[in-house]
Amino acid sequence: MQDLKVIVTDGKHHPVDSKEIAFRTAGKWAVVDAVQNAKPVILEPIVTME
Repeated sequence: MQDLKVIVTDGKHHPVDSKEIAFRTAGKWAVVDAVQNAKPVILEPIVTME
């Protein structure tokens, strides 16, 4: 995967406990979970040789 963009659309902000890094980490783990559940397959280029 290249140039993947993720937008967190829901979350709760608490004035004392919420930090930007917490939302970034949540987004990271959401992507990890989504990729694992998608069962990705590595595609390799096919070249015809003569």
